[in-house]
Order: sequence, then C-alpha cells, then structure tokens
Amino acid sequence: MKYEAGARKRGWSLIFFFTPLLLFTASGAAGNRLCPEVNGNCLWISYGELIKEPDGSVILPLKINYGEISGEPGKAAELENVRVVCTSGKKAGKRNLRWYELPAALKDGTWQTEVRSACNGCFTVRAEARRKIGNRVCFYSAQTSLVLFARGPAGNKNSRPEVPVKIQCPLQISFLPRFDYWPQTGAAVTVRVAFAGRPVPSGSVCVYDENFPPAAIMTGAKGECRYVPADDRKLNRKGKTAFKHLTAAAEYRDGTDRYIVSCTRILHRSRFANRRMAPGIMIFGGCAAGFLAVIIGMRSRARI
Repeated sequence: MKYEAGARKRGWSLIFFFTPLLLFTASGAAGNRLCPEVNGNCLWISYGELIKEPDGSVILPLKINYGEISGEPGKAAELENVRVVCTSGKKAGKRNLRWYELPAALKDGTWQTEVRSACNGCFTVRAEARRKIGNRVCFYSAQTSLVLFARGPAGNKNSRPEVPVKIQCPLQISFLPRFDYWPQTGAAVTVRVAFAGRPVPSGSVCVYDENFPPAAIMTGAKGECRYVPADDRKLNRKGKTAFKHLTAAAEYRDGTDRYIVSCTRILHRSRFANRRMAPGIMIFGGCAAGFLAVIIGMRSRARI
C-alpha cells in the first residue's frame, strides 16, 4: 500500500512538472507559422551556360522553374502576375544601384529570362508570381545573386530604366555572403529567413543540394542557419568550371495566405577536390630521399 501511494505521488508530481513544459512548447509551436517543410509546388531559379559575345559582353540564361524541386514539375501557365526584376551594382559591398525589369517568356512549360552585362558587376535576380487556390492565395518568390565578368563596349553599361519595385511576397530567404566569386563545396553558407523584414526564429528551412537528398535545418534566434555543402564526387569528375545548384526553400502561412520562397546559388567543385594526398606524399618523399642521397654521396666523396 505504501509503495502504491508513493508511486501515485511520484506520478502526480511528474504530471505537474511536465504539463507547463508541454503547454509552453505547444504555445511556441502555435506562434511559429514557418512550416516544417515545403509542401507542394515552389518557384526556383536554375542557371544555363554562360554565353560570351564577340564584343566581350556576356549573357546568362536563367530558368524560373515551377513545381516540386526534387519531384514533378508544375504547370507554369497557371501562375499569375509573373514578374522578374534585377538589381545590379559594380561592387558587392555597395548598396543596390538600380532595379529594372527583365523580360520573361513562357517556353517549353518554363518561364525563361536572361541577364546581359557588358562590364563586371554583381546582380540579384528576383522572380515573383501568385496563384489562387480556392479561397487561398499562394505567393511565390525565387531569388539568386551572381557575379558576372565582361569587357563589352564602353557605351553599353546596362543602362536600363529604373522601375518602382513593390515586393509582393514579404517572406524572404537569402544566402550569406550574398555574393561569392567562386562558391564551392566544403565552404559553409548561412541561410537567413525574414518576414516583413523581421527574422523568423525556430523555423525549418529545406535545403536541396543537387546530387544529395534534401535536408531540413532549423533557424536560430536571428532567423539564420548554417549549411556546409559536402564534397560531391559527381561534380569533381566534371570540368573545372562545372557547377551544380544549391537551393534553400521555406514556406510561411499567415491566415489564409501562403508564402513559398526559395533562394538559389551555384556551387563549383572544391579547389582541393582533385588533389590526392597519397601520391603527393610519395612524390615529396621521393624527392626528399633523393636530396638526402645526394648530400650523403657528396660528403662521402669529400672524406675520401
């Protein structure tokens, strides 16, 4: 009887201890509207091969894909208010100099555009669209930042008219550092998520690293999380300028509205990917042994 009474007291004490903790956790989960994973279709950007013009300028084709990033493509024709804008600056450390619209066309079921440059510059491309599903409105946004190097005619400096940019999707996701001359595997990147300019803490970000399964990472108090792209053997076997895509996506629900955003950057193979330690040690050891043999031989001759 005493044992049963003690067990009951311990049971009630555990209930009183864990109940506030469970309520606190539930309240935190209810206040966090960043979804644990991206459900359904998403908008994301993929790169084409860089085109070098005879006059020294360059053209970078871009595709604004719609559908599941690691699954079936969606119907891009169902999207409404599709718009692609770009901002450019001569240096990565300076603020954006101007925004202008990029012409986008629907080809082969995918929205396509291109970035032209006649000089060195840093560019950020942002695509936005929306779709009404029943009584809900889903806002899509895709973004990428890149660096282009060109030596085109002096009279062509990407002088395009500025346009007033009104962001349709308040949810934003970005990679830090924003611009990188040679993004490569093995180098850590920071992913930042913000809603209406405020960081979104304790949320989940889906990272789609090409040739690897998707990964879910939780954001910290500043709305940031860290990801280190693993060494990719498939990428290492390709050429020096080969690249793959790294995309981070997040979904946020605010009442009846859904916001799904993504940010993409390309990754090159690591500069140390094709360096083999064992052959290097063998060559170094052989050279050192040869050098020591020469010294020993010279000293033995000097004694004679």
